[in-house]
Amino acid sequence: MSSTEAEITAAELAVREALWLNNLFAYMRNLPRDKMIIKIDNINAMHSLENPVINNATKHIEIDFFWMQRYIQEGQLVLLKVDTNDNIADGFTKALQKLKHESFLKLLKMI
Repeated sequence: MSSTEAEITAAELAVREALWLNNLFAYMRNLPRDKMIIKIDNINAMHSLENPVINNATKHIEIDFFWMQRYIQEGQLVLLKVDTNDNIADGFTKALQKLKHESFLKLLKMI
């Protein structure tokens, strides 16, 4: 699995959860849905989700993942690039050197 495919898969799972929660909270508050913001650290995955063109990086990705584009085009879903240094998820998924680990703990407000 390519890193682009892995990021698109992770984004798809995050959007599903965000959409479900967004619908639940909108129903409970009897208000319109809020805009969903998903942060992605892979620029190729972001571009692939925003502009579904089949290329070498995306040719193995299931077409099922591109249902999110409707939400992007309608403005209900916004994808933002998160810098690697500000990506909290890295601390949960990667081995970190001491300085990066301390930075991770600061992002979590643990130190």
